[in-house]
Amino acid sequence: MVDVLTEAQKRRLLTDSGELARWERVCEETPEDEEVLYPGLPASGEFLMKLAVSAQRSEKRAEDARRNALQKAGIDGGAGEPA
Repeated sequence: MVDVLTEAQKRRLLTDSGELARWERVCEETPEDEEVLYPGLPASGEFLMKLAVSAQRSEKRAEDARRNALQKAGIDGGAGEPA
């Protein structure tokens, strides 16, 4: 099925539900140099920062493990050629 509702119907639905007004309010409150976060985040910014740090560390450990495995196999991790 392709677009059951017309644009006018969608706009009316968003307007009647108050969703459009909430979106516009959040847009107005968001500085121009930032992306609009809507709907709001389910987690705090502090938690998301900790999650990002953990992801970076995990990525580094995986890369280090890959490099170590290549070294043990006698393969140069950069070019993929024997050492």
